[in-house]
Amino acid sequence: MEQENKKAFADKVDQLDADDYTGDMLYTYTLNDYAVLLMPFYATHKDVPLFFTRLLQSRNDVVRRNAVVLMLRNNKAVADSTLLQLALNDKQRGALFSSLEEIGRLDKFPTSARTQLLLARSYLVMSNRQIKIDTIVFLNKRVVSIKEKSGLLYCFKYRENKSEDWKIGFSGLQPLDENVAGSAEDLVELTGKKLDEGSPVNDQLDNALRRYLFSKYASGQKFYDQDDRRSYQEMMDY
Repeated sequence: MEQENKKAFADKVDQLDADDYTGDMLYTYTLNDYAVLLMPFYATHKDVPLFFTRLLQSRNDVVRRNAVVLMLRNNKAVADSTLLQLALNDKQRGALFSSLEEIGRLDKFPTSARTQLLLARSYLVMSNRQIKIDTIVFLNKRVVSIKEKSGLLYCFKYRENKSEDWKIGFSGLQPLDENVAGSAEDLVELTGKKLDEGSPVNDQLDNALRRYLFSKYASGQKFYDQDDRRSYQEMMDY
């Protein structure tokens, strides 16, 4: 019966759609739980490494990412190519970075993908699974101070399909030292606010950011544009 169960789960791996986060997602969680149960037998049962090989070959990125993290947590070898493939995927890069940070294995995160911009982009794409982003473009970054914490906020424009208007997205806060990439998700939002290509971009970003900060926090916030160092102080009384 145990062998039949393992085969059933292994066969299911290849049927999962990488972009389906609804119905089969429950099975993905179940598959991950099963992998956790099998991990202690990795060195003693020959079928277990084969099972994990199947997980790493899955067409489902979430299944592969979960398997990678579980294996590295238990000091099992994972090919650099597998890690790089996940790190180059906007939908997986941030989650992989956060998971590896949590288990103390950021040494395995590909250096080429370990930049503030790429991580900010990924956390933004990951922020709403209901929105399928067709195109995302970096606009600029600025320093933001909020709740006694300062960092870099990355500003993007995105659209869900090529026929729609561009919209504004924010992702941060990344460390003030641009050479250090972080997993902070203090301010990550696909705002849905349309970007008017005929108006100054920075003014639109400032206005959208003020509204976003007010909607997210009850206390006053301050931020300033990194480019011209202008300061803003916005207060809201409740």
